[in-house]
Amino acid sequence: MYNSSSSPTIRNSSISGTTYSILNNTSNAKVADTALGGAVAGGGFTCVGAYTTAFVALPGNCDND
Repeated sequence: MYNSSSSPTIRNSSISGTTYSILNNTSNAKVADTALGGAVAGGGFTCVGAYTTAFVALPGNCDND
């Protein structure tokens, strides 16, 4: 998912990508109860209940490096 100008709220989803699962550029994104398969890039994330596809919990900024 590429985001450059909105402030999305993503809930109860599974997002995967070969390069990034989410690329957030110059905005804010809220992610809740969502599986992320692939790196997360950019800033402005607020994550609650987000996890990797290997079921590893992610921190509040969604950093999965």
